[in-house]
Amino acid sequence: MRAITISSVGLVLATALAAAQQPPSPQEPTTPPTPEVTFKVEVNYVEEDVRVVDREGRFVRGLKREDFQVLEDGKPQKVETFGMVDIPNTRPRTPLYLGPDALPIEPDVAVNKQVLDGRLYLLVLDDYHVAPLRSQNVRNIARRFVREKLGPDDQAAVVVTSGLRRASQDFTQNRRLLIEAIDNFLGQKLPSAGVERNEKMSREMNAAGAPIDDAGDPIQIDPANRYIADDRVSERTFQARQALNSLRSISEWMSSIQGRRKAIIYISEGVDYNLFDIFTGGDPTNFNFENFNMIQTETYDTIAAASRSNVQIYSVDPRGLTSMGQEDIEIGGLAAGAYNLGPKQLLQELQSSQMNLRQLSEETGGVAFVGRNDFNEGFDRIVEENSQYYVLGYYSTNDKRDGKLRNIGVRVAGYPDAQVTYRKRYAAPRGRGPKNTAAGKPLDPTKSLSADLVNTMTSPLPKTGIQLRVSAIAKKGVGKTTDVEVLIDTLGRDLTFTDKNGTFVNKLSMQVGVFNKEGKSIFAERPDVDLNLRPESHVRVTQNGVRILRHLSLPPGRYQLRVAAQDSGKVKQGSAHLDIDVPDFSKESLAISNVAIASTADRSVYSPPKPGFDPFNGLLPGSPSALRQFPNDSEFATAVEVYINKPTPVHTFDVTTVVRADDGRVVFNRSVERSTDDLHGTPGGFGFTERIPIQNWTPGLYVLQIDAKSRLNDIAPASRVIQFEVR
Repeated sequence: MRAITISSVGLVLATALAAAQQPPSPQEPTTPPTPEVTFKVEVNYVEEDVRVVDREGRFVRGLKREDFQVLEDGKPQKVETFGMVDIPNTRPRTPLYLGPDALPIEPDVAVNKQVLDGRLYLLVLDDYHVAPLRSQNVRNIARRFVREKLGPDDQAAVVVTSGLRRASQDFTQNRRLLIEAIDNFLGQKLPSAGVERNEKMSREMNAAGAPIDDAGDPIQIDPANRYIADDRVSERTFQARQALNSLRSISEWMSSIQGRRKAIIYISEGVDYNLFDIFTGGDPTNFNFENFNMIQTETYDTIAAASRSNVQIYSVDPRGLTSMGQEDIEIGGLAAGAYNLGPKQLLQELQSSQMNLRQLSEETGGVAFVGRNDFNEGFDRIVEENSQYYVLGYYSTNDKRDGKLRNIGVRVAGYPDAQVTYRKRYAAPRGRGPKNTAAGKPLDPTKSLSADLVNTMTSPLPKTGIQLRVSAIAKKGVGKTTDVEVLIDTLGRDLTFTDKNGTFVNKLSMQVGVFNKEGKSIFAERPDVDLNLRPESHVRVTQNGVRILRHLSLPPGRYQLRVAAQDSGKVKQGSAHLDIDVPDFSKESLAISNVAIASTADRSVYSPPKPGFDPFNGLLPGSPSALRQFPNDSEFATAVEVYINKPTPVHTFDVTTVVRADDGRVVFNRSVERSTDDLHGTPGGFGFTERIPIQNWTPGLYVLQIDAKSRLNDIAPASRVIQFEVR
């Protein structure tokens, strides 16, 4: 290991790999998945997810477009787009030595290649309709789904119905971020109406237990005064409408994602408002029909939005199998003269809320899991239904935008015993249609180029028209900011060049954006790349791609880095999303930067921000790489900076680089010690580099870990971990 002392001001990292001296690598073969995920909504376009299983419940593969007949309100529709989704139910690859319960190691590189290969889940945690004391139930259920049911290429997001930011997370494959959001959930459901009404009546009793009026005089319970009003009905109405509005907005937001089944996992105790028996337990002469109608309308609009967006709602009741015993205990005793209060009222509340959950699920093609304590079977069904299905798209012959429900029928020829499940109806859109109906058609690259990049940047999921690899290397910056080196790797075969008199020309339009936890953009730039290549360089770029380095300075915090790219030749777009934690490297006594890697296997063309730009201060023997798959008989190098913010008293610290195989075998181990005496009492840092040869390593997963540890007991160690693969 080579060590270089650096100042506390923070040097920028970078290097130049002599890739020109390496022969080009062969192009990796890929099979484009079907159907393609798209992100635009076309007028009258309807997409239907259809599951076909045989009498044993096994998914029927191999069906063709002509095997399906689609009817809308009894009229045949022409199937324009068709594809089969068959996602294997596999677990994320985690090194065996970490144990079966370990979370996967977070990748330091975002790759948009696998976006089409996974499922889409949105966990909606209804804090408006979960009792505070049952918040842990919700956290346990959601955590279990994330830890045990998410596949390696699945995308998931977390939102709460109240909009609480710290309990929300955008679409990501990072399980740690999903679990952190889930752990911030806290239910705020109002106390049971039955409990509160009983307590109110109990307060209106004298010492002998007889009912009294406001003046304290005994009264006789009769049909005219036996009803107890719910004083918090306005709050219940507000929270019910807010929860339904959240579901509707989420469904509408997901409408732009086409080509994949979209599942909302709605963890809730159901709307806390009796929508099914309007006269039970209250005074019918004072019933608020306005509130009732508003909630009914919100329920219909939510179901309509979900069905129109082809979103399935899977309701999960965290109460499990319950008789409302917790609320029953809170009653303590039944007030004298109570009308329809006590256990009977609690049972009615339970039935009403469960009916609400069933309605939301059944009307959108999902399933409600209520009244059960074992959620594993329900989770397995959710995964299964979102793993194997056919996608049928058609343009409805009914172009009226009247908002009415339209019935759908799907028939499968040649399989009389098959069980076919699909969305039975959807709500037509209302109002005027979108102006741009050219979704999926070629666009003039001289027009609306920025708009295309903005749409690509803001799409809910990464786009795969141009395959990208994106990594971010954070290191100490100047003042209160942190330097972040962003490496963008494009796949060469996705770029189309024009031959102009022996020079191959392509303009790669790009957009880089950084968004904070609230979704606010804090940084944006357009680092377009003009590629004017000689024939030999054109061959190399086509076979190996292009690497682009951008330098950012950000305040410490958590961000999502988004990169969008557009090819001027075919007008293809691609994007990648990377969740990054930008540390404050001056906060701890000892800190370590992110790891920069250079590899002899990466032969793509490297483009720094400007000639000679070297943010790694010569630590790496070549330019930084986002490659994380290395062949045998290659070599990669690592570079980190270790920051000493507490140099006195003078002490020694060790930096150890270890590589472990999947089974825990150590295949590389080297340690270097340094003394803070070299800093002369001033906070500063050291640069460390290692060259790691890969010779006859068993193909599989490997873990690189770099630890910095002081020999003073009161200074916490720091480490970085990267998972990679040897082919």
